[in-house]
Amino acid sequence: MNDIETIRMRIVSTMITAAVLGMLFVSLPATAEKALEKASGKTIPAPLVDLRRFTTVRDGVQVIHLPAGMHGISTTLQLSSNTVLEGDGEATILMADTSFSGSQFITNSDHANGNRNISIRNLRMEIALPFLPGDEPGIIRFKNLEQLEIDKVTMVIDAPMYGIDLSAQIRNATVQGCAITNKKGGGGIMIRNGDPFPAKATSGIVVRHNRIESAGDEPIAAFGWEGVVENVRIEDNTIGAKDASFGITAFGIDFVKHRGKIHDVSIIGNHISGGNVGGIGIKGGAWSVQAADNSIEGTAGDGIFLHTGGEGLPGVHDILILRNKIINAGRHCIFAAGTDLQVQKNEIENCAQSGIYAAGNVSVIDNVITNAKPGILAYEAEQNDIRGNLLRNASLILIPKKGRSVVKDKEAR
Repeated sequence: MNDIETIRMRIVSTMITAAVLGMLFVSLPATAEKALEKASGKTIPAPLVDLRRFTTVRDGVQVIHLPAGMHGISTTLQLSSNTVLEGDGEATILMADTSFSGSQFITNSDHANGNRNISIRNLRMEIALPFLPGDEPGIIRFKNLEQLEIDKVTMVIDAPMYGIDLSAQIRNATVQGCAITNKKGGGGIMIRNGDPFPAKATSGIVVRHNRIESAGDEPIAAFGWEGVVENVRIEDNTIGAKDASFGITAFGIDFVKHRGKIHDVSIIGNHISGGNVGGIGIKGGAWSVQAADNSIEGTAGDGIFLHTGGEGLPGVHDILILRNKIINAGRHCIFAAGTDLQVQKNEIENCAQSGIYAAGNVSVIDNVITNAKPGILAYEAEQNDIRGNLLRNASLILIPKKGRSVVKDKEAR
């Protein structure tokens, strides 16, 4: 084996230079070319290999199995219906080449007519990109897609975009077992809908068993935006939100001009650390949302924040906050302003301000609150139901419609 052949055998990096299934090719990157040139003493063009050699068809599904190695992508990778993109775990690394061009790093092939049955699994992505051009920029960004699975994907991101953006009309999608870190102002996973037609809802989304950290936008955000987002389950994720606004959010709109709606969202059993505004934010007209059995600690702001989210935005209603454990909040542990809010059986400890702030129509029942200033702060004239709470080093303060606040004795069960 000569020197050139030896170098070829040692190089495992590839460059994806065109990105539509059936028209995919792999070539060696410039560093490999230089190594070959140095060994041979002359210019040697990198070999062009048809990526179809990595593609097999199994029961009508096209499986692209990328082997271990560094794979540089120079343009958008578009996945057609009935396609699996997979690797050999952490050993398969996708990267954006310095010459990358396109509005998305990975997307589905037919936004207008839709795709179905796409999977990405068992690989690693290392992405350093600026905000990409076009109206729909993103890293992994899908639109008009039914049956999506993203499983065991590691994403190390240095980009001002969400790592995974389910941007419009996504039906029946699961993101699970992933590890996502975004270091540059972007977020982790966005669930939203840019399509205003009611029949084109984003629906049936499950985000579970992931580890996500971001410094800027939320690690996980569910957002009505311009359309309907419904039937979302966010479960058993480990969230690092030290420099993010919230750890997890569910909100219909965040600007008056938006038309989106969000309902039937479950935020269950997540562990959240940090959050400049809060750990969990439910706002902007969200309804039929439950946040239960979550652990929240070390927020700069509130542990759980229920509110309009801004002037002129709609209030939240029909919200259940149940059996959460919240410690070391920089403001209120639970800030609850809205209609038909149930705050029950939560364990709260060490709040810079009140353990529970209640305004509107709020039931505050059977909570345990320790070390808060005060334990419960509520408006006496409003339709709040406050009973059965256990307060330790914390008082109950009811603010009458007029006049001074009244401090009542600590409650005991």
